[in-house]
Amino acid sequence: MIGKKHNRVRRMISSVGPILMKILLVGSSGVIGSYLCDKLSEKHEVITANRTSGDHLIDMTDAAEVKLLLTGL
Repeated sequence: MIGKKHNRVRRMISSVGPILMKILLVGSSGVIGSYLCDKLSEKHEVITANRTSGDHLIDMTDAAEVKLLLTGL
């Protein structure tokens, strides 16, 4: 039962094309992050957040700053 439902959803997704997502990528300036940013940007909207560069400058240790960023997206 679960398998049939999963296959039906997969067919529905493939018939309408790729589903675009808005992705917040924290740490996108590093080796792994920059690779992920490049790959994810091919099909999705990627918003980058880092300490010193990116779309948003953020200190991830500051809860208020993180909350402000997430409510603004």
